[in-house]
Amino acid sequence: MDFLRILIIVVLLSLIADFAFGDCNSWCEGKRVSTNVAQFSNGCGPRKISTLLHIFVHDSLRKCCDKHDFCYGDCKKTKVKCDKEFYTCGQKVSKSWLKRIYTEIMQEIVQLLGCYHYIKAQRARCICEQ
Repeated sequence: MDFLRILIIVVLLSLIADFAFGDCNSWCEGKRVSTNVAQFSNGCGPRKISTLLHIFVHDSLRKCCDKHDFCYGDCKKTKVKCDKEFYTCGQKVSKSWLKRIYTEIMQEIVQLLGCYHYIKAQRARCICEQ
């Protein structure tokens, strides 16, 4: 029952995010130029849930999460590109079937709920030249 509630919440949040943000790359139709503002990584998830996620995330996947966070702040990369790189990294480091399943779940969460975080990182690090 709890899993079903979580699934419903994730789907609803995804729909809200899609409505609120539309295409994640549409915030800047021109060239994006780096501001050289320092980047940071929050590991595998937003601050409030990262402590819970760290129970389940294996160390090798954390490195993929860090790379993913930095990718979101790369002015030359789209969200789709960053998410694909995260998925590829996760599949390479997840040797057991359980870790692969968890990586698949993390990938779905990133695709569904990552738009806000992508735009936030892009706006913090990139100047949009029209």
